[in-house]
Amino acid sequence: MRSPEEPNGTMGQFKISWVLSVGATAAVALISVGCGQLTRQRIDPLADATSGHPAPVLWELPDPLTDNVVVSEVGQSPGDRLQEPFYLDPDNIIRLLFEKSPVIIASRERMIAARYGLEEFRANLSRAEPYVRADAIIGDFPERAGGARIESGTVTAGMRKETFDGSVYEADAGWRGTRTRYDEVAKGADDTVRGQAGTVHGRMEIPFVGSRARTDRIISAAYQESTARAAKLRYLTLFQDYAAYLLRYYRYTLRQLGSLRIYKARIEDLESLLSDTRLPEEDYQRVQNALNAEVMAMQTQHRNYRRYILIILQCLGLRPGETYFLVEEPLDRPVRFLEQARTPEGIQQMLEQAYANTPMFQVYRNTIQDAELKRTQAIIGKYDVTAAAAGSYHGYGDEDFDDRLDGGQAEFSLAVRRNDPRVQDASQSKAEAEIRQHGHLIAQQYRTIQRKIAEKAHLLVMHHEARPAALENIRQAQAEYEYRKNVYLSGDSKAFTIDDVLNAGNALRDAQGNLIVNIHTSSDCEDELFIVMGEIYRLVGLGMDELQGRPDPAREAASQ
Repeated sequence: MRSPEEPNGTMGQFKISWVLSVGATAAVALISVGCGQLTRQRIDPLADATSGHPAPVLWELPDPLTDNVVVSEVGQSPGDRLQEPFYLDPDNIIRLLFEKSPVIIASRERMIAARYGLEEFRANLSRAEPYVRADAIIGDFPERAGGARIESGTVTAGMRKETFDGSVYEADAGWRGTRTRYDEVAKGADDTVRGQAGTVHGRMEIPFVGSRARTDRIISAAYQESTARAAKLRYLTLFQDYAAYLLRYYRYTLRQLGSLRIYKARIEDLESLLSDTRLPEEDYQRVQNALNAEVMAMQTQHRNYRRYILIILQCLGLRPGETYFLVEEPLDRPVRFLEQARTPEGIQQMLEQAYANTPMFQVYRNTIQDAELKRTQAIIGKYDVTAAAAGSYHGYGDEDFDDRLDGGQAEFSLAVRRNDPRVQDASQSKAEAEIRQHGHLIAQQYRTIQRKIAEKAHLLVMHHEARPAALENIRQAQAEYEYRKNVYLSGDSKAFTIDDVLNAGNALRDAQGNLIVNIHTSSDCEDELFIVMGEIYRLVGLGMDELQGRPDPAREAASQ
C-alpha cells in the first residue's frame, strides 16, 4: 500500500499522464492507418481488357499438298518448341496444351483457387490480430442528486491469437479516465471529480482432444482439403482427357493427309490416262467418271483435314495468323514401348511405371487419409472438454479512484460436455463410406490401366508386325496395276478391259490406304500407352512434388 502522500504527488500524476498520452497517440496512429486502408477503394484490373474480345479474324489454313506446312521430325529443344513457329508433334502438342490451352489454364487456375481457398480457411482459424479499441461515454443526469454530467473514455490495446486447434490467447492493456461535474455540491467540496486507472489483462483458453471446437475444426479442414484435392483431380483428369483428345485428332489429321496424297496420286494418274492418245474413245467416259469419283472423295478428305487441324489449333489456344508446322513422323522412327510390349516382363515394367507416374493415385490416397482423419476425430470426440485461465493486474491509476490499484486476480475454469452421439455416428459412417468409395476408385484406376496396357500393347505389336505385309501388298498392287495398264494401252492384247485397269488402280489405292490405317492404328496405340503410363504428366513436369503442396495442419493438429 502506498503512503497517503503519494497519490497526490507530481511523479504519480506525471507517470499516469505520460502513459495516457503515449497510448492515445498510438491509438490515433493505428486508427488513422486503419481508416486509410478502409477508404482505399481503387482496385486495378487484373485481366487484359481486350482478352475477352479478340479481333474478328479467321484461320486461313494453307493447303498441306502445295504449301510448306508439313515437315519431318525436327531437332529442337523443348523450350524452343513453345515459341512461334509451333511444331505440332505428339510431345509438343502436350507441352502446348499445358502452357497455352485456355481450358487447361482455366482448370489450373481453378485448382490454384481451391488451394488458396484452403489456405484462407486455415488462416481464418489461425489468426494473430493486434487491435486498439477506444470508447467514449458522455452522460447527463439532471435528476441525480446534485445533477451529474459524466465524461468517460477508455483506450485498450492488445493482441488476440487464435490457433488452428481452437486455442485462444489474448492479452491487452488499457487506461480509463473519468470526469464528473456536479451542479450542486456540499460547502467546501470540489464540484469536479477526476480519476484515471489502467489494467493489464490476459486470457488463455485451450480445448482438449475430443472437444467439439477442436474436432469440428480438424474435420472441417479435412473437408476443405478434400475440396482442394477434388479440384486437383478434375485438373489432372481434364488434362489427360484433352491430351488423349488432341493426340487422337493429330493422328486423324495425319491419316487424312496420307489419304489426300493417295487420292492426289490417283487423280494425277487418271488425268494422265485421259490425256494418253492410246486410250480408246469408248472408254474415255468410263475413266472420266472414275476421275470425278476420286475428286469428290478427295474433297471429303480435304474437308476432314481442315476440320481436324482447326480442332487442334483451337484446343491448343493458337491464334489465327500464328505460324505452325504439322510434323509428320518418319515411317522408320523408333516406336516407343514396342520392345517392352513384346515380353511379359516388359509389360510388368510398363504397369509399374504407370502406377508410379499417375498422380491420381496419390490424390486418392490423400483423400483416404483425410477420411481416416475424420473417422478418428468422430470416434474420439465423445466429450467437449475446455480449460481456460485468465488474469488481470491493475498497476496504474489513482488509489482514490480505483481501490484495486496494485492488485490482481486470476480465474480458472474447466468445462466438460457430452456430445450428441448421433452426430458422432453419422460422421463416422460418412467417413467410412468415403474410405470405401476412394478405395474402389483406386481399384478401378488400377483395372483401367491394366486393361489399356494389355489391349494397346498387344495391338501395338500386332500392327507393327503386320506393316511389312502391308508394304508388300502395295508393291504387288503397284506392279499389277502397271502391268494391266501397260498391256491395256499397248493394244496388243484384249486380256484386260478398262474396268480391269481401274479395279487394279482401286486395289492399289486400297493397299496404300491400308498402310495408312496400319500406321494410324499403331501410332494411336503408342499414344494411348503414352497417356495411360502417365508420361504426359512427366513430360510437362506435373509430378507428385508439384501436387503435394504444403504440410497439412489438420493432420499435425490431430497428431498432437
